[in-house]
Parts: sequence; structure tokens; C-alpha cells
Amino acid sequence: LNVMVKFESNPGQETPSMAAGVALGEMPALEHHHCMTSYSLPPTKQIRVRTHVQQLSNLDLVAKTFNAKLSLEASWIDPEIKRRAMESRRDGVATEFTVDDDKSSSEKLVLEQLPGERFFGPRLAFTNQQDVVHDESWYQIYDDRPDDPASPYVVCFRWKLQATFHADLHLHSFPLDLQWIKLLLVSYWPSKESLLHIRGVLCTGQAPAGTEELLRNVLERLIPKTYNNFSQADLEIKPLKKTDLSSSCRVDILIKLPCESTANKLRRRLSKRMARGTQLETAVNHAFETAGQSMEFQLRDTGDSVQDAHPSTVVFASTTVVLHQNLSMKYTSLMTSEGFGQSHEYKLVPALTFEQSITYPKDSPTGSTYPVLKIGMIVNRKYGYWLYNIVLPVTLFTALSFINFLLDPDELADRSSITLVILLTNVAYKYMVADKLPAVNFLTFIDWYSYFSFLFLLLVVVENGLAKGISEVADNEKVVVWSMIGAWGFTILGFLVVALRLRYKNKATIIKSGPLDNVLWIGPLQPDMEIDELDDRLQKQISTYGRSPTVLRIWEGDDATEQCRANGTELYPGGSRFAVALFQNVERADNMMAMMDGLNVPWADGSLKVELLHHGFRALLMDKTYTAAVNTERALPLSLAHSPHS
Repeated sequence: LNVMVKFESNPGQETPSMAAGVALGEMPALEHHHCMTSYSLPPTKQIRVRTHVQQLSNLDLVAKTFNAKLSLEASWIDPEIKRRAMESRRDGVATEFTVDDDKSSSEKLVLEQLPGERFFGPRLAFTNQQDVVHDESWYQIYDDRPDDPASPYVVCFRWKLQATFHADLHLHSFPLDLQWIKLLLVSYWPSKESLLHIRGVLCTGQAPAGTEELLRNVLERLIPKTYNNFSQADLEIKPLKKTDLSSSCRVDILIKLPCESTANKLRRRLSKRMARGTQLETAVNHAFETAGQSMEFQLRDTGDSVQDAHPSTVVFASTTVVLHQNLSMKYTSLMTSEGFGQSHEYKLVPALTFEQSITYPKDSPTGSTYPVLKIGMIVNRKYGYWLYNIVLPVTLFTALSFINFLLDPDELADRSSITLVILLTNVAYKYMVADKLPAVNFLTFIDWYSYFSFLFLLLVVVENGLAKGISEVADNEKVVVWSMIGAWGFTILGFLVVALRLRYKNKATIIKSGPLDNVLWIGPLQPDMEIDELDDRLQKQISTYGRSPTVLRIWEGDDATEQCRANGTELYPGGSRFAVALFQNVERADNMMAMMDGLNVPWADGSLKVELLHHGFRALLMDKTYTAAVNTERALPLSLAHSPHS
């Protein structure tokens, strides 16, 4: 935390003052503020991240952990290094810097040519990391145009890591669950910094000796009551001379804080009205009286005259560091699915997802928030083991309880023995499932099915006890028996419908976030042809090969660029018209790519080119194409087998 108090000398120069009553949380333009010439919030540092997960193994449901071996690259632009290179150039040639690997770390970058300086380091860490097997990191810096001052250095922080990570598993739909296990990458630079600017007037011609120390002491007493991590303040005092305020000087107090909420809290406290003014005015003036100085401090913004002055405290907020995926087509993120050791239990989707977030303020003693990038990997459970070894046996055992209804109602002992044996068998299967799951305080999908079987068997036991009385009243128990069998059958059918919906939901998630191995880019297409006619010709061409796509969408180049911009992804570089075709499986997409690539057709603008849609243009699937794929039942159960092109 830094505090700067300025008594600024500015004779005869008009300075744009901020209007009174700026709302809490608003962000006035820093470049138009008169105190920003000597101190300002830092510019936003954009850190682009790409990841290659080389191996994923040992996904443990009970311990909620998994092992991962990965390589990570974080890159950013650092104009400060270029500025230092241009300053130290010799004979017109900029200095070529090299990294000092021994002194550099994730927290700082040290150059061999400038050993006494510390440059920006990303301060990266994985918050869900547990045991580390291998950890290696280093820097590389690139400068494509060393003699161009406008071309900054690109700094790359490379990190190889093999470790155990905690997994936040969602098991409500187990064993039909799709797990989105994530690597939580955090940068321990505050996501936002705030600046509390307090403007006031000190009624004195010149600032007496000791004024700086007095103000420092007052601030060090007041600020810790709101913000406990207050450190030594940096104060700068200059005399202010102004024609219409010749007996006054202006005071600018700039307090740098880690988050906007803390700045607003401190602002409200210092501006709180007391018997003799605000809390800050009362404390400063009391200190002046104790020191025997005849000065009065007023919390005001200097206008053209004292009468025009008004109270003003303003909070500025600025984003400091942002983590996001590197969407460059040259530097893509990868997920290697080859050698996945649990392929008998899970299907690993060969694609990574990236989601931006921030930490919670309550997790920091200062209330700071830090940028987080959630790197996700999708594993879809193969339910065959649970179907064949748990669900089917439990269903058959429950169905065997119908044998009771073939026995005479007077044979209560025989009926009860059969039902109790089946009930104990179901209990044994319930323990088998529980041993393979963590202790959770909710029922999974398979738990609901097990408890339904228990409930039905209990109803059978009750029916056995009442069978003789029912037979005497209604001559037979057929009505009751068939009602129970019907209820059992309809409930089984309900569980089957829910299971199918869960499977369709999982496949829709894979379509949305998985690899684009079954999506083709087809172009360039004739720019002068009508869209409907072009769509009809393209559909006929594809259907001649017997490979009709699930969805076909024609895009104009400019529309594709706007769609990508609206979704915050990489901008589409080309301006030509093209089509996006979604096929039901990878094999059909591969065959179509082999048959159509290089064709000379009249509706194409030159030789036709067919290739896989780049993952950076996933936004082109989020319009009509993706909506149709998710909402059409026939398009949901797509086969997403691995492709050699992925």
C-alpha cells in the first residue's frame, strides 16, 4: 500500500477538476486527472496461456485426485525491456538481452545484462496442486525487430510439471456422469488495483517543517482501523501558489489499495462526518493543534475560489493482470489422449477448455482478488461395468421376487424367506457401489435405483403379510399383484428415460466443448451467387457422396469476424464466403474431406478447399449451427471417436 500527499505548485494553469459527488465504484478517466502526472495505476498485463497435457492418469473417485503431466507456456508483451534495450544500445544496435536462469523465477525475470533490475514475472501457481513429481521452468524472450522501438519484447515463461491435483467431482448422475476435471491456474498479481484519491486544502502560505511527518502519522493511525496491512507511506510535498487562493495550498492524498471494495470502505470511513468535520479533517486539525501549528485542513477540491470548492474523494479502479487462452492458430493447446491408462473406464475427450475467473475476496486477508484460468479436461464415464455388474443383477433379483405371488397366501414363511434373501443380496450390491465412491451427502443416480429396489421389496414383504386377508376379501390378490408389477415396470421405464436424457446431455456437452473433428470448413465459395442457390448446390454435391451433414451453414467473411468478436475468440482472418458443415461422426467428416478437397466446381471461387474447422473459430458453431445440433435429437448422439487430424 502506497500513500502520496502532494502540495502541488501550479501557478496560472487550469487543471480539470473532477465533478463533485462521483458515485462509488465509478472509474473516472485517469488521463484527464491533474494528479496522474507523477503517479498512475499500471496498465493491464495480458498473459496468454497455452497448455499441452501430455498424460492424464490415476483419476481416483474416492480420494478425488488425478495425476497430470503437462507443459505450459505463458507469454506477454513487455515494452519496458525494449525501452531498456534501446537506452543501452551501442553503435545504433540495441542490446541483446539474455535471461539469468539462476536468479529468475515465476515471481521475477532477471537479465544477465541488468542484474540489479527485476522485470515482470507472472507469479503462476496451480491452486489445486498437491504432490509434485517434477517441476521445471525457464524464460525465453523474443524480439523480431531489435532496432524498432515500437516492436516490444515478447516474454515466454515455460513450465513443465508433473504432479497430483485435487479434482472437484460431480457425482449426482453417477454412473452416467461426465466429469470436467480442471487445472486451476492462478496469477498472484491482484486482478484489480484501486487508487483512493482524497483532495483537500491546507490553509497556509507555505507548508511548515514537519508537515509531511505529521500527515504521515495521522494516516498511519487512521488507515489501519479499516485496512490492517497498511505499510509505510510515500509522501511528496510541494508548495501550491495560486492567485485567488494565495493563503492556501492544495493537498492530494493518493492511497493505493489492493481492491476496490477496500478503497470504498476506507473512503467512507475517512469522509464520515464528525462534530468538527470529517474524520480525516478532525484528525489532521487535532494533530496541528497538538503540534502548535496554526493551520486548518479542509477536505475540498480546489475550484476557482474557496466558495466554489467542494468535498471530493474518488476511487479509481484498474485491471492489472488478465489470464486468457492463447487463441493463435500457430500456438494451440493440446490434450494427448494416447496412452490414457483408464480408457477401460472413461472416454477422454481430446480437447482442452479454458474459463476465466477470479478468486474470492474472502480468501485473501487483504480482500484482494486474483485472476484464475480454469483449464478443463472432459472425461466421460463408460457405464458398461455398472450396467452389467450392478444394475442388471439388481433388476433381475427384484424381478425374482414375483415368484412369491405364485405361492399360496398361507405359505407366509416361504414367501418371506425368498423376499428377505433377495433384499440381503441388494444390500450386498449397495456396499459394493459405496466402496467405489467417496463419502457424499447426497444420493447418486445408482443410489436412487437401489433404494427403489429396496422399497419395492419392502412392499412385497408387506403384501406377503396381508396376502391371506386380501384373498379372503377379494377372492384373490391378482389386482394387487398386477398393480405392483405395473408400478414397478413404469418406474423402471422412468429410470430408463432419465438415463437416456443424461447420456444425450453429456454428448451435447462434448459437441459444445470437445474437439471439432467432425466439423469441416468448406471454401472459398462464389461471392456473387445467391445464398439459397449456393446452399442448394452444396447440399446436392455433398449428398452425391451419401454423406449428408447434420447441419450446413454458409458464412460471409465479415459476418464470421463479427461473430468471433462478439464471443471474444480469435477473429476470422479471411474475407471470403465459406461454409461450416457438422457431420454425425468423424469418419463421415474424414471421408468428405478426402472426396471434396481440391474439386473444381462452378459454385466455388477457384479450387475448393476442405479442412477441419480451427478450434479458435468455435464461435462459428454457436449460432444456428450449434443450436440446431443441440436441439435436434438425431444430432445429439454423435460419435466423437479420435481422429488422426485432431
